[in-house]
Amino acid sequence: MNIDTICNALLKVLVESGYNESTLFNYKGVIRRFMTFAEEKDASAYTPELGQAYADDVISQRTGKFSKQRYFSQGRFARLLNSYYMTGAFDLSVMKRGRNEPDNEALRILYHEYSSYLLERYSNENTIRFYEYEVFCLFQYLASIKRANCAV
Repeated sequence: MNIDTICNALLKVLVESGYNESTLFNYKGVIRRFMTFAEEKDASAYTPELGQAYADDVISQRTGKFSKQRYFSQGRFARLLNSYYMTGAFDLSVMKRGRNEPDNEALRILYHEYSSYLLERYSNENTIRFYEYEVFCLFQYLASIKRANCAV
């Protein structure tokens, strides 16, 4: 999916959803930095891996230090693009703090097994949370399909 297309689609949805001007201004800054980041990586198509690399890029070039603002804004931005990439819709819901777990018991067990695997494979906590959240969203989607089919 073309980076310009997905970023413009996000801005359109944010405007249509009634986000205030200051929030839109902040997202435009995140998008501008993402476009530069993607250009430096010679990427014209969005992928979850590119989004993760951008979400992990939390060291301010100006100060050379960890930026908490970048950590949250770029992480949220990557989750939004990933939701669109995976489902065709932006998930604008607010992510609760703490660990997400699937509602379905069987999927919760698989989720914990996957989380253990991630802890063995990756040392970066941000990377682990990123992949955990993606699988959480997938499992919630699968559970919703099952609920919908049971209701029919």
